[in-house]
Amino acid sequence: MTKRRRYVASAAVRNKVYVIGGYDGQSRLSTVESLDLVEEKAAWQAVAPMHHRRGLAGVCVYQGARFTRVHCETTPILGVTSIDVVFGARSCWFSDMIYVSGGFDGTTRHTSMERYDPTIDRWSLLNHMSVGREGAGLVVAGDMIYCIGGYDGVNLLSSVEKYDPNTGSWTSVKSMTTKRSGENSRMCSGSQGRRRTTASGHVTREAGGGGQGLRRNICELGRLRGQRPP
Repeated sequence: MTKRRRYVASAAVRNKVYVIGGYDGQSRLSTVESLDLVEEKAAWQAVAPMHHRRGLAGVCVYQGARFTRVHCETTPILGVTSIDVVFGARSCWFSDMIYVSGGFDGTTRHTSMERYDPTIDRWSLLNHMSVGREGAGLVVAGDMIYCIGGYDGVNLLSSVEKYDPNTGSWTSVKSMTTKRSGENSRMCSGSQGRRRTTASGHVTREAGGGGQGLRRNICELGRLRGQRPP
């Protein structure tokens, strides 16, 4: 990479890997770098920075819809005088976007979320969570994004919030049984396509966050109600 960093978030979109934010030993970072794995002589390149500096942020990749306006002109077809003119119509395709939430900037644990669109190299600020978190897990399940656990600067968290990309709203859902930060969160499908999330790993805190927490070897499994299988 072009800059040394730890406490980064990372994501893969198509043939590229992105490293996001982190800590360079002096300050938290908003900068982002990407590496194209298809290029013969691949090299790290800077892309658009986030709006906020973040270390230990949650990250996930979500397939969102992109729209563009289409203008159709009147056209003669097979002896027919014309077809109807369509104004303001929109075409739609799907594009993987990177979502980043929470994180620590050296002073504040963020409640904010940002979305990165690789096709236009742009970050957009989204609505805020109810609790600032660093070290939280971020996972996509169905049409929702779940932010799980973390550390708010005083307490380790067991709480979970759900983000709806279609409405831009956050909702609190059932908490985990164990407070944890720095966990590894994943979505998996069980029998009959039921969706579940897992949260596992040990509790950690960033330097300056009050020391080390207890290490956990407990894995939790949460069922996501109301989600349809793909």
